[in-house]
Amino acid sequence: MTKTEWAILIGIVLFIDIVQAIASALAFGLIANRFVNIVIGILLPYYLHMKGIDMIDFKKIVFMFVAFGGEEFFVGDFLPLWTVAVILTYITVKGEENPESKLNKVSKVLRTVNKAANIRKPLNKDGVRLPNKS
Repeated sequence: MTKTEWAILIGIVLFIDIVQAIASALAFGLIANRFVNIVIGILLPYYLHMKGIDMIDFKKIVFMFVAFGGEEFFVGDFLPLWTVAVILTYITVKGEENPESKLNKVSKVLRTVNKAANIRKPLNKDGVRLPNKS
């Protein structure tokens, strides 16, 4: 995705977050936001996947689930969680595309989350995992 597409996506999601915050202050927003969150929770990862972003990544999945869970089950309707999820996904994607970029420093911090969750032994030359010595 180009920077323009990312900017448009962030703008759309920010607009949705602002409308959700305003609607939550009113009575109808408490019910309407539940349906909006379900739609965004399905369409946002699908859109990113269709644009060529690998969404089968621990960090990106966590970003989307935290945003969805926060918006759906907590008082996240007043917080821009969808916008934060898209910005963190952008930082991660740009850090993966260009290892020498400034965003890669932020992406390295986010990678530590992935390493902590992925505790597997490296493969040997023939594709067999090393035995656990515990």
